[in-house]
Amino acid sequence: MAATNYDEIDRFLVFVEQLQVACLLLEDGALGKVRAALVGVDNLANLLLHAHAKAVFRSGEGSRWDRRKRYSSKERRKILSSFDRMATLATKEAAGPSWRRIEPILNDTDAAVMRVGHTYRNGVYHEDRHNSSLLAPLTALYAQAVGRAFCCSHRHGWSIGIDAARTERLAAFGYEPEPDDFMPSARMLDFGVAAPAIVENLTGQFTVDAKALREWLAADIVQRTAWCAGMLVQLLDDGMEAERVEWAFFWTQFWAEHGADEIWLGLEDERDDLGDALHEEQSDFDELDPRVVAYREADAAYIARAHELQRGFKPAVQWGDAPRLGKLGKRLEQAKDIASLLSRYGEIDKQVELLENATIEAVRGWDQAIDDAIDRAREA
Repeated sequence: MAATNYDEIDRFLVFVEQLQVACLLLEDGALGKVRAALVGVDNLANLLLHAHAKAVFRSGEGSRWDRRKRYSSKERRKILSSFDRMATLATKEAAGPSWRRIEPILNDTDAAVMRVGHTYRNGVYHEDRHNSSLLAPLTALYAQAVGRAFCCSHRHGWSIGIDAARTERLAAFGYEPEPDDFMPSARMLDFGVAAPAIVENLTGQFTVDAKALREWLAADIVQRTAWCAGMLVQLLDDGMEAERVEWAFFWTQFWAEHGADEIWLGLEDERDDLGDALHEEQSDFDELDPRVVAYREADAAYIARAHELQRGFKPAVQWGDAPRLGKLGKRLEQAKDIASLLSRYGEIDKQVELLENATIEAVRGWDQAIDDAIDRAREA
């Protein structure tokens, strides 16, 4: 099918050019370039998953006589705001009429690779945290998973007429568009043929040894949990009470879970607004003044909401969990396949991240307590 609108071709070209850049960075092997490669691959994964989710949403629109899943605005926002939910959606077929059915672009293994790759990318990008031994193989697996998803998104290949300039750009990836059957001098880009050929040229060079990957992932968990255990032992040896460590673990996880609670934040804003209004008047108020009463009621409501949230909260990780998580990490060496390995690693990694964050907050709290004690001693 010939066409003169090049938007689809240009989107295709931009995607593979970005994938090429990421692969060249990964091939270089320098740590900084591999980190950049991971960020680039993750961006492509987000683009693919987002586009697929939008296609699934569209497949549910139209005539009410075609029974298929419809997504509300709330459901769409929830899915599009979560990488994990988009990845899950991408593993399932969107049922519907044959002309609107959307097939999955991920299998369970590639979904597991993408979830772990995305999580690891966040650690690299936002926290400057990475395991240099793991970074390259995980990025290679991530690039290959993204490449396969890209091919699946073009599995129903269709052809489009292509000009000389774009033909030359495709040739740089080792793909030559076929001549038009009716116009031999013209070229036709078949997306379903081009995508696998280009992806293989770009990502096929990378190989990851499954045994080595199991060892790398196990070592990543063991090393991180050992660091946490060492820091916590040091805090206790320095005199930090176990109850204070437990308190740090509770509050770190509590704030991560409920710090953005809309009801609680609304009550806090109401209380603060009333308090600011009292402060601005700079005058003495009777205890029964309606403005004072309103402030105290707002403060009591804020505290009551905090207590309500605290009563229903149980930390996912305790301060003594480092050895347990370390043992789970060590068992990754016996994972039967990459899908199982990465799924298990992803679940353990979430807990270890909570352990790390809480440990860091405990250290910060103890350092602040020591600084405060030094200041008080100087002032005495």
